[in-house]
Amino acid sequence: MCFLRGLSGGSTLTQQLVKNVLLSSEQTIPRKIKELMLSIQVDRKYSKDQILEMYLNDVGYGGSAVGVQAASQLYFNKDVRDLDLAQSAFIAGLPQSPSVYSPFSGNKYYIQRTQVVLQAMARDGYITQKQADSALSEIKKREIRRE
Repeated sequence: MCFLRGLSGGSTLTQQLVKNVLLSSEQTIPRKIKELMLSIQVDRKYSKDQILEMYLNDVGYGGSAVGVQAASQLYFNKDVRDLDLAQSAFIAGLPQSPSVYSPFSGNKYYIQRTQVVLQAMARDGYITQKQADSALSEIKKREIRRE
């Protein structure tokens, strides 16, 4: 069904949350309409911070890790509150494509993805360029592996 091609991509975080938690991932017009309607309701009921928290606690981070706390335990064997900037940026980059960016996949694409996250944080003023460079250096020299 080629007319459904335009239905993928461009989703807001709220739409992704609704799709992951409340709906199937089938690409049909009725499901997309339900997603939009539910997203409007979720946006009205919850703050952006609450929506982000729900998303981070529901998204997959590779393997059996669902939620940011599970990812923190899987990749660094520590609580999410104890992660440093480099570790946090690594985990923040995983949801886009956990199987590609996982260090357990045998590639080092996670380094490039972490760099993208750090550069966005620096560009948007959350961290300095010096902090971004330092965190990237830390990720490059740290071997992420299962404990």
